[in-house]
Amino acid sequence: MTKATFLSDLRKALEEASLPKKEIEDTLQEYASMIDDAIDSGQTIEAFSKTMGSPKKVAKALSKDRPYGKKESSNQLVSLSPFLSTIAFFFLGVFADAWHPGWLVYLSIPILGILTSKKVEWKGLFVFLTVIVLILGGTYANLWNPLWSLFLLLIPFTNNKEKTKYQPLAIGYTALVVMFYHGVILGYSLGYLDVGSTDVPLWTTLLLLLFIPVIGYGFFTIFPWITSLANLLLVLSIVIGYVVLGIVTGLWHPGWLLFLLIPIYFTSVAAKTFPINDLMPFIATILFVLVGEYVSIPGETNSYALSWLFYLLIPITGILKEKGE
Repeated sequence: MTKATFLSDLRKALEEASLPKKEIEDTLQEYASMIDDAIDSGQTIEAFSKTMGSPKKVAKALSKDRPYGKKESSNQLVSLSPFLSTIAFFFLGVFADAWHPGWLVYLSIPILGILTSKKVEWKGLFVFLTVIVLILGGTYANLWNPLWSLFLLLIPFTNNKEKTKYQPLAIGYTALVVMFYHGVILGYSLGYLDVGSTDVPLWTTLLLLLFIPVIGYGFFTIFPWITSLANLLLVLSIVIGYVVLGIVTGLWHPGWLLFLLIPIYFTSVAAKTFPINDLMPFIATILFVLVGEYVSIPGETNSYALSWLFYLLIPITGILKEKGE
């Protein structure tokens, strides 16, 4: 690690902590001077970091010491969101019998976290909004297919660090293919397209071939080709498996849970140790939906009224892991 690297990491951590610009510059100037003194005394940057704290620890300490202001108000709102979401969830369940998809109110927690951040992660926000559209459209209009394909719009934006000259073409192609796919599926569902009397239109699966260039672009611009080929086959298998499962058995819901295997896989592969904290939101969602759908409780057709308790595994896991460390 060099002085420039430490200061660059520190700047990024301070910005993520939403500290004021002047405070960030003053802190960087102070630490630059401290690093110079440490180097003059024969100390390495690694030793300095261990003594004074890593950039993330410095930013965390400074953010805690800040006087209350806009950031603290936002943090309070995010902190209250789990309780407000739980209240809303029970009102929807008890008075509207909407345990499912009423659980979507819990997505307001990460959405608020994104919106109150200094740098809004639009890609993450789009993921949550797409999940909401998918679940609502699928539950009330049976539009699981083609709404799942909205997730493909994320792929051209996966290459953030290394832009390619083909990215605008990839974005345009993906948007056109997704719109075409939606048009064909909706046209068939509404009776505007006559493709025969078959009840299982397997021809719709052939439309997935249009998405191969999109998925291939996303992987081959990030990973080496060998790794990309394996990842590409994995994702294609999940996408094709979901569509075939939906067409043949009608299990668009909860079959969409198959897509959660994608972030679970990539998160696990990228981590040096088993990332239980990062995986727990996906695991809790899978347990929540499967138990909610297929386990019954007296007086109810499903058990969403109780399966929401699986989401408590997220803070419990975080607390246990932090205590262990």
